[in-house]
Amino acid sequence: MYFKALLSFVVAVFAAASVHAKVCGDNEKNVFESKPLTLPSGEVITMERFTCSNSSERRSPAPVAAVEKRHSFEVNMTPRASSECTASNCQCGIPCVFKGCRPVTQTIQAVHCQLLASQLQNTPGTFTIPANEGVGFILQSCEYTVFVNSATLSAQYCFDDLGVAAAELFAVCGTQQADCEGSNGGFFVDQISL
Repeated sequence: MYFKALLSFVVAVFAAASVHAKVCGDNEKNVFESKPLTLPSGEVITMERFTCSNSSERRSPAPVAAVEKRHSFEVNMTPRASSECTASNCQCGIPCVFKGCRPVTQTIQAVHCQLLASQLQNTPGTFTIPANEGVGFILQSCEYTVFVNSATLSAQYCFDDLGVAAAELFAVCGTQQADCEGSNGGFFVDQISL
């Protein structure tokens, strides 16, 4: 099953006609919550919520009134059940289709991305991606971010699915920046340099 998923991912690499970045540009990332997250392995990564101040490649930031009402990260790291989804807008189990590789703005150390992807793959549970926001997971020089493709709906996503998407992005693009989009158009995953 993993080989089949990886093969379809690699085929999508060669079919990609253009690259559409879903990340914030230089000095456009507005982080408003950042906290350490200890994974079951004991590894501590940084988890942050943010918006982008420029909407050229991303949707517009939430109105000021909506941003003022902030909620903490919703993280559910309970043991796996037959279905990890507990919310109606759950994106778990949806393949992430490769969009392309891009040059880096800062050096990405391969070991950081490999370790982060591996740790996320082995983390049970889900997290919430608030509407009109991104959620980033950072280990030193490597960051994987997830955006929901809605200005009004939050989405639930699985840590292990993010880890699989991250590992596939790294396998194809190495230490370049990379992104993929959910096959349903509901979310984006990016590998970016800090």
